[in-house]
Amino acid sequence: MEAALRQVINAIVKYSRLDITLIRIGDVAEDSFRVSFEAHASNTGPVTAVLSAMEVDLCGPSGRCFGTMTLPELVTRPGGAHFVINDQLIRITDRPALRDFVGTVIARPGTELGLRDGRAFLTVPSLGIGRRPICYERQLPTAGMNGPKVSVSSAAVTSDDAISSRWGVVVTVNVKNPSPVELSFGVCELEIQTAQGAVIALLKGRLDIRRESVDIAFSGSADRRAAAAANVPGRGRQRLEVRFVGKRCAAAGWCDEAIREIDVPLAGADKVFRALGLEGQANDSRDEAKEKNREKSQTSSWHEKFWKGAAWI
Repeated sequence: MEAALRQVINAIVKYSRLDITLIRIGDVAEDSFRVSFEAHASNTGPVTAVLSAMEVDLCGPSGRCFGTMTLPELVTRPGGAHFVINDQLIRITDRPALRDFVGTVIARPGTELGLRDGRAFLTVPSLGIGRRPICYERQLPTAGMNGPKVSVSSAAVTSDDAISSRWGVVVTVNVKNPSPVELSFGVCELEIQTAQGAVIALLKGRLDIRRESVDIAFSGSADRRAAAAANVPGRGRQRLEVRFVGKRCAAAGWCDEAIREIDVPLAGADKVFRALGLEGQANDSRDEAKEKNREKSQTSSWHEKFWKGAAWI
């Protein structure tokens, strides 16, 4: 009986695979946030087993834990099982650890989420095994946003001031997110800059990054004089590099630091220059097409490398 129990425990805890399909972080505050979490467990063994509800520590790639999450009761069957957690309140125990986890999610192609010190009971009815205590721990590779990739969908002028050269604008950007992690940071400020740091536009809006692709509208002001100076064409001049840079969030200090990980090339920035009445050297549609092809190739290559040999997870 003990040998059978050990086989079941190994199947669920050691040899099974747990694939994260959603981590949504929202309602952020200085000392808390809410999370929705979905994951699919596979390769859990040939018998049905019941894993009781438990609390697990959430740990980032640094190994430090930033909060505790309650996992619901899980019934594993030969076909696998599915975790679903909706809008659970997490009290932050280590803000720098949370900031580091979110920062790696934003900036890198991959990161890790650790589930630690889960104290649960396992029951296997078909083998006559009652509630037995186990320790549940997993280290879960998680795809990151790798930037993320940002492009301008549209840009429009809402007001112009010839004296100050500050023009009101609305800029809608498309954010491509290959990660299962969604981030809702509330109202944030971001800038459109040249590679040399000259600020072309200061934008504000609700930063809500979803899986796959999402359009987000920001409003603010553009400095037409700075844009014109950066955009002056010249013989042999290289195409102007324009970047999308995170600056601050209103909700919490740790969000302020995490959002600064967004410092990425802004494709389609020519739409902003055209809205300001400027034609120039900023990223155009040909650059966007090249970026899409490069992104597809890099994502495919990373995914294959990241999961190779990791079927035990």
